[in-house]
Amino acid sequence: MIKDHVLLAHASELELVDKQFKALLSGERIKEIVSLIPDEWLEDTVFKSTEEHRNAYISFLERRINKSEIFVNEALNAREILI
Repeated sequence: MIKDHVLLAHASELELVDKQFKALLSGERIKEIVSLIPDEWLEDTVFKSTEEHRNAYISFLERRINKSEIFVNEALNAREILI
């Protein structure tokens, strides 16, 4: 849980970092990063192919980035209680 994170007390620039990472981690950049995962790491899973597995990672990461304010707000609220 975010409220129990050991570095939460030091996380004073969450909103700034969120904004910066959203700018850096575009959909195209996420695809570039995920393309670096070796195929053998994506084999023998519930997915029909390594490409399907890779696309699942891309989709997951894009959704996380697009909804990052949920995590940031949770951390900000937890930090407010902590400090």
